[in-house]
Amino acid sequence: MVFLRVLVMVALVLTAVGLLLGAWLLRRERRRLREAWEAGDHLVKRETVLREEMAAYRRRLWRWLPWLVVALPMAGLLVVLYLLNVS
Repeated sequence: MVFLRVLVMVALVLTAVGLLLGAWLLRRERRRLREAWEAGDHLVKRETVLREEMAAYRRRLWRWLPWLVVALPMAGLLVVLYLLNVS
């Protein structure tokens, strides 16, 4: 029972970290895109560029972020807990 409690608590913490990291990465990318638009030639409206580029970045981000932040650490924790309980 303690095993499951540890897994649930770690999953909740990792999910919160993943959401915060995702929000920070999205904000950083928006700032980078805005600065790149201001430095370049203004052939396209800024909001159009930001909307399209952020949609593509958001799809890429939410494809790999949950795996790196939640799934891989949970798998590692499961392996460690299994090895500690078996031996």
